[in-house]
Amino acid sequence: MRIGYLPQTQDWLDPDKTVLEQVFAASNLRLEQARALLGRFLFGDDDVDKPIAALSGGERSRLGLALLTIRGANLLLLDEPTSHLDLQSQEVLQQVLADFPGTILFVSHDRYLVDALATHVWAIHDGQMRAFTGGYSNYLAVLESERTGKEPAARTRSPEEDRQEARRRERRQERDERRRAERAHALEHEITEIEAAIRRTTEAIDAASAARDVERVQALSEEYRRLEHDLAERLREWEEHADASRTI
Repeated sequence: MRIGYLPQTQDWLDPDKTVLEQVFAASNLRLEQARALLGRFLFGDDDVDKPIAALSGGERSRLGLALLTIRGANLLLLDEPTSHLDLQSQEVLQQVLADFPGTILFVSHDRYLVDALATHVWAIHDGQMRAFTGGYSNYLAVLESERTGKEPAARTRSPEEDRQEARRRERRQERDERRRAERAHALEHEITEIEAAIRRTTEAIDAASAARDVERVQALSEEYRRLEHDLAERLREWEEHADASRTI
């Protein structure tokens, strides 16, 4: 588990850096990788050169989430993530959070955000916590049933909720396909480098054999076996990504 914490305000960002410079400061990503990452968090080509001092609250939150992703966070702790954001920024941030592949634990008074994202609601009252399955609407329905003594009515989703769920599924599929393509491209690069290293090692083994340097031949042979193993692993993973793409 790798925990990432996003506070209400992103004062920890460097106001003197641009969005792209902040990403470079936090990672070893190449330019195209950094742009691809920021694109997933809805920063367009021109946005990456914005100074952080000029970003809106929503943009700062999205950049904060991007930096947590770089650090490999798979559990996000969010403190009132939509506080101080206008309606448009709230909707954009909600979209980014919906696409996050890990787990999110968030404190919020934004019932729309809770309904859109939550699979469980943990309600704290008078020092006691109760867990409810579902979003905010289901939480209210359970409370109402307890008040009236009636079973909560079966709730049907509205057409708009169906459309939102369809959009979420489409975004998840697009995100998964994009990640598979990025990983496949990275694997192709790694395979090329390993194959080049194998060729160099083979040449070095031939030279050491000609010089009758037994110790070096043994060391290089061990390196050759390691490279062969690494190549087989990369090829296996690449084939899995290729098979998944063909299935889709």
